Amino acid sequence: MIEIDPGIIDSEELLRRVKTSVIRKKIPEKFFGFEAEERLDYSDQILADIAANLQKLRESYAIVERPIASNRPVIGGLIVLIKKIYRKMTRWIFASYYQQQTQINETIMQTLSGMIELQELMITTYQKENGGTK
Repeated sequence: MIEIDPGIIDSEELLRRVKTSVIRKKIPEKFFGFEAEERLDYSDQILADIAANLQKLRESYAIVERPIASNRPVIGGLIVLIKKIYRKMTRWIFASYYQQQTQINETIMQTLSGMIELQELMITTYQKENGGTK
C-alpha cells in the first residue's frame, strides 16, 4: 500500500489523473474498477473545471501594469518617483511584447471558448440521439 502525504500530493488530483489516463488509453473496465457512469460523471467534472479555468482566463488575459508602490518609510516616495521615471523611459521597449502576448492570450481564450461550445453542442446532440441519457 502506498501512503500519500496530502501536504505534497493531492490524492484527489492523483486519482483524477489516473482516471483520465485510463479513459484516454481505453483500458477495459475490469482492470480499473470504476463503471462507465462514473466516467461520465467524471467527464462532467472535467468540463466544469475547464469552464472555471476559462473564466479565470477571461478575467486575466490582458497584461496590465501594476501600480508602483514602496513600503520604505523615509525614502519610499523617492523610490516610487524613480520607478515611475524608469517605467516611462522603458515602456516603449516592452509595449510591443505586452501587446503581442495579450493578443496571443485573447486568441487562446477565444479558441478554448469555441472548443467548449462545440463540446457542449456535441454532448447535447448525443443526448438527444440517445433519448436523454449521457
